[in-house]
Amino acid sequence: MDSPRKQGFTHPTTRVAVLVKVGPARAGIHRSELPGRHVRDARRGILADAKIMATQKYNTASRQLLAQARAELDQGDIPQASEKGWGAAAQMVKAVAEARGWPHRHHGLLTQAVETLAAETNDDDLTDRFAIANSLHVNFYEDALSSRTVRRHLDQIETLADTLESMLLETSAQ
Repeated sequence: MDSPRKQGFTHPTTRVAVLVKVGPARAGIHRSELPGRHVRDARRGILADAKIMATQKYNTASRQLLAQARAELDQGDIPQASEKGWGAAAQMVKAVAEARGWPHRHHGLLTQAVETLAAETNDDDLTDRFAIANSLHVNFYEDALSSRTVRRHLDQIETLADTLESMLLETSAQ
């Protein structure tokens, strides 16, 4: 039996060289369990599981940040409540973008994702609510919005998160 190479291995029976980006050992799979023609399928499964985990992480973070935003606001910390409101919206957009395989590493890509979703669904409220989230992000630095306004904005962020979460569930059902 050939010893595994850094970028793959030769299957002992078929003698087919198999290259994988994620080594089977790192994925918890012994290479003897992966005949050459099934390695791609195993990799897809590993990548799909990673995508699901990332999507769940963003979704959970969004809900936690929204709860923290409300708690911060109740304690009178308007800038922190504002920033956590922005974070809740951004994390939920990242969840949907991740599920769809879209890039989401910076603000511009998040805005692009929301605009694409709004165009797909013909729902301009998505972009309006994301603009509200951006205003909360600005308020973290400016501290210009009242507690009442931030509370109303957080309600809009919750509606945005609910809408995006329903899209997320539709995406994962497909």
